[in-house]
Amino acid sequence: MRAYLTPAGQQSADNHAISTIGVAGALLMENAASGSAHCIAMWMPDICIA
Repeated sequence: MRAYLTPAGQQSADNHAISTIGVAGALLMENAASGSAHCIAMWMPDICIA
């Protein structure tokens, strides 16, 4: 079974990455978008263009 963060948990993780580790918020958003696009391409390979 996979574990998922709640929205509040994800916000807390993002805040920690930005404030404590120094990861740029824009980089977090870029990585999230890239991961989402990758998942969509895996589920719907016929409609996704590489």
